[in-house]
Amino acid sequence: MRAPVIGLIGPFVDPSEGTEVAQLNGPEFHLGKELAELRVRDSLRGYDERQLVSLAAGRRLPRGSSVRRPAALVLAALSRRTVAVVRRLDECVAEDLGRAMASTE
Repeated sequence: MRAPVIGLIGPFVDPSEGTEVAQLNGPEFHLGKELAELRVRDSLRGYDERQLVSLAAGRRLPRGSSVRRPAALVLAALSRRTVAVVRRLDECVAEDLGRAMASTE
C-alpha cells in the first residue's frame, strides 16, 4: 500500500487507489507548530552533540556566568518592588476616583 496522499480537501480515500488523503487545511494539521517543534528538536540535538564532543575531547563544560545569576536576582527583586508600588498607586487612584464619583452624586 502506498503512503497517504496529502490533498487540499480531505480526509478521504481515493477510490482509484484506495489510499487515504490527509487534510492539509484543518485542525489536524498545523505547519507552524510542526516547524517550531522541529526547530526546537534540532537545536536540542545540536546542543547535546556539542556537549558530547566537548566531553569526549576532555574539555570542561562551560560554567554558568557568575554575573548573570546575581543580576537576575536583583532584577527580580526590583520587578517585585515595582509591582508593589504600582498596585499601591492603583489603589490610591481608585480611592480618589471613588471619592470624586461620590461627591458628584
